[in-house]
Amino acid sequence: MKELGIVLEPGLTASEVEKIEAELGAPIPKELRELYSIAVPAGEQFPRWHGDIKREIAESKEAVEEAFIFDIKENDYWCDLFGEKPEDLDEASQKAVEIVRTWPPLIRIFGHRYMPTDATINQKPVISVYQAGDTVYYGSSLRNYLSEEFGVGDVGIHHERPASIPLWGEAFELD
Repeated sequence: MKELGIVLEPGLTASEVEKIEAELGAPIPKELRELYSIAVPAGEQFPRWHGDIKREIAESKEAVEEAFIFDIKENDYWCDLFGEKPEDLDEASQKAVEIVRTWPPLIRIFGHRYMPTDATINQKPVISVYQAGDTVYYGSSLRNYLSEEFGVGDVGIHHERPASIPLWGEAFELD
């Protein structure tokens, strides 16, 4: 990654990992934890894990929530997991956000790219969350994602279909 001009900061300490996981409310996925123990990619679109962790996670979660709010208000989006849709779009948005907040969180890794933290998924895929109705898989694993997005590692490797992501996969219509 360094060869691509990506700044690599020192890896996270055990204390920093604990703070991130406590604020996130879930463990960092194993592959990501391994990367972050060696080095933390830094730059405009990377999370600032050596900075204000609370702010970083709050902004990350808010971006995911805004993806739902935008599509509910602008694109007539709704997911069956949210139950019956209120007619008032503000109420519908609030209902969706309240439900999404109960799910295992997503962790931002770059720009609009996220990984699920759900413990039931062995090989966690990377997804791009821009709008709820415009979310796509970006890699079947962190390694596959880094290869495809940045040309790091085994360039051009193609893995099997990404694992399904409970709740998020249905909400984002990935499956």
